[in-house]
Amino acid sequence: MEKNMVLETSFSDNKFTTETMKYIINKVNAPMRIVCRYYSHVLEKEVSIRQGWLLTEAQTAFLAGVLPMEMPFAARALMFAWFVVAVKKCRKSGI
Repeated sequence: MEKNMVLETSFSDNKFTTETMKYIINKVNAPMRIVCRYYSHVLEKEVSIRQGWLLTEAQTAFLAGVLPMEMPFAARALMFAWFVVAVKKCRKSGI
């Protein structure tokens, strides 16, 4: 014997959820848009949100490897590898 269940959803709930998620994403990305405008000004070309995240990652990797003065060599090598990968991602994205 087959048992079939019908799950009903109302369109208004889905629309509310979608709009709520868009609102949250816009609020979370607001600081990144400011950073992207800064990068666009410095690089003199338009920088997307994705490219902004990649540039921020590359800067973070560089600072994580340079700022700690007394870091074991293995950790410094890992930070350098992270930096190289981050820079390659930036170049691949067109920056």
